[in-house]
Order: sequence, then structure tokens, then C-alpha cells
Amino acid sequence: MTLKDVFRLPILQAGKLLTDPGMGKDRDVASVSVIEVPVGKFIRSGEFVMSSGMNVGHDQKLLARFVQDVAGAGASALALAIGPYTPSIPKGAVDAAEKKALTLIELPWEVRFSEISEAILRGLIQEQALIRRHDDFVWSLASQNLNEDAAVSQGKHLGYDLRRTFVGVFGKVSSAAGTPAAGIQDQARFAGRLCGSVAVQNRLQWLGTIVGDSIIGYFQVPRTGPGIPALFNEVRTLAAGRCAVSWGIGRSCQEFADFQRSYVDARTACEIGGRVRGEGSITDATDVLADRILLNLRRDGDVSMLLDRYVKPLQESRRMPLLATMEAFFENDCNVSVAARKLSISRQSLLYRIAKAEALMHADLQNSEHRFALSLALRLHHFQPHSDIK
Repeated sequence: MTLKDVFRLPILQAGKLLTDPGMGKDRDVASVSVIEVPVGKFIRSGEFVMSSGMNVGHDQKLLARFVQDVAGAGASALALAIGPYTPSIPKGAVDAAEKKALTLIELPWEVRFSEISEAILRGLIQEQALIRRHDDFVWSLASQNLNEDAAVSQGKHLGYDLRRTFVGVFGKVSSAAGTPAAGIQDQARFAGRLCGSVAVQNRLQWLGTIVGDSIIGYFQVPRTGPGIPALFNEVRTLAAGRCAVSWGIGRSCQEFADFQRSYVDARTACEIGGRVRGEGSITDATDVLADRILLNLRRDGDVSMLLDRYVKPLQESRRMPLLATMEAFFENDCNVSVAARKLSISRQSLLYRIAKAEALMHADLQNSEHRFALSLALRLHHFQPHSDIK
């Protein structure tokens, strides 16, 4: 439930919005409370706060400080009742709210806080029930827990037409170490909402749900215009600075069973893209088919032998970064000049490092078999549990 939804409630039509109407209208409202000073730790993030301004409403400075404290606690909005405790809301309090991006509302004294609380809580309960049905439906498509007729019927009831062509998508939020689980989920929800916004802008459908730090969903394939990767590039641009998400895109769902296959495709593409291309990548399953095979081989005993022969000696080099050097060399089609520029070293320095690597691996890169084996080993190295991901 957003502030925009709250403002539509009949009980709040008697209220007066004092801050910028566009500010925070899409901010989530997670709960509602009534509070007086001191604020302390009694306000949770996303709360719709109501107050009579007792003990502060007659003092402009105290009221402005109260507004700042409510904003600092992470509230979505503050509604102040005009009456014996707060005769009016001065400009200083409004300015304080604007500065802290807190939505400030003036309420008539006659409006009961209990009725506002009841209306908001009723809306939150209804919304949670709808979200639960929606989430269960998306997961049923990914896991094939419904037969086709039941899925089509449920989809129609929720406003989705499964006869259109969809692709499965899987996104994983990248967060700094120590980020609390709630913060990661907030980022995932934000990314999911961006997917919905981009879909609406392009007159497409988006079905998505959040599981921990992951976004699971289905995006309608446009008949014309930008393709799915381009649409997710829009999502990445909109999310810049707020969160980083690695996206995987699955196959088109041509038949009902493809909903599960496309989900698996997307999840695998996301994992490969994150390991090989880095955080924030957008990876189509059809572009990493060879890597998908390699991913399934990563625990094979012969793979361990290959890595011990070609990668381990490079990792153990302490005097120079031979592993990174050989990765850059192969990523640039074994072009010495281009790879040297990428590494910001001279051509001769790169040739020296290559010779050193060949000696440690007991390999000759002029030999096509050795060159292929090293290229394969470097690729497989990315899929090992403790590899250094770029």
C-alpha cells in the first residue's frame, strides 16, 4: 500500500496535504500508529504516523523538531490534528517536513484517529491477501504446481492473459556484506516494482514475486519495439544508485510447460552472468548455452585435474598476476597488443608474463591443444565455488 492509496481513502478526504503532492506518493505504508513526544524508537520505517502535537504544538521550534524526529525514524507520513494542542501548523514545520522529504498532512480535530487506523489496516490486510495470491500464482507457474486450465483461470482472475507470450526472468540483488535481510528484500521489491513500471510504460504484462534477495517473474514479450534485454536495460538504468541486480532471461513460453523451463533457464543464466560478466549483468539463456554445459561439469573429477594443471600454477604466482593476465589475453582473442592495453602494461611485459605462465603450466600456447585446454580451464574456473569472480 502506498501513500497514494492512503490518500484515496474516504476518511482522509477531509485532510489537507501541506507538502509537495508529488513527494513520496509512491512511498510504501507498512503500518499505522498514534504517537506524541518523545519519538524515541516507537516509530517503524514506513509507518503512517498520527499525532495531536501534545506538548509541542504551541511552540514552532518544538513542533519543527518533532517533525524532524518523525522523519528521521523513517515514517512515510505525519498527520497532525488541528485542535487544542496544535492550533495551526506553521511554515517552519512544513519546511522541516519538505527538507526531510516527509509527507505532512493537516487533519480536522473531528476526524478520529481510530477510524483512520481501521481504514488503513483494512487496506493493508486486503493488499497482503492479494499479494499472497499473486505470489503463489507466479510460483505455481515456475514450479508447475497447477495444470494448464487452472493456471489460465487463476491468471484471468488476477488480470493476466497466459495466452500471450512470456519469458521467465530471474534477478538477484547484489548487496554489500552486512546488509540486513530486510534491506535486501526492500531492494528486491524496488527492482520488482521497476519491472512493473517498465511493463506498464510499454503496454506489457509483468508477473513477479520476491523470494529473499531474488526476483522471480515473467515478462510479456513485445511484438515490436525493444526486446526483453533492452527492457531490462531500462530497469537497470532506473535502479542505478539504488540497487544492483543481475538478471537472467529464459526461453519464450510457447506452451504451458515452458513456464517452468523458462524459469530454470533464467535462474541458470543469472548465475552464469553474475559469475562471468559481473554484478548487474543482463544475460539471455541463449547466449550462454556453452557455459551452461560447463556449469553442469564443474564438480567432475576431470575438471579438477584440468584446473590443477592450468589454473592452480597461475593462482600460486605471487610475483605477478598471471591468472588475471591470461584471462585478459584470452578475453581479447589472444591479441597481445589489445590485451596489453587492457592491462595497462607494455607489449613486452605481456609477452614476458605469457612465457612465465607457459613455464609454470608446462604448456606451449602455440600448440592448439594446450591453448584450448587453458581457455577451457579459465572458463571453468569461474564456476568453482571459491573462484575469484570478476
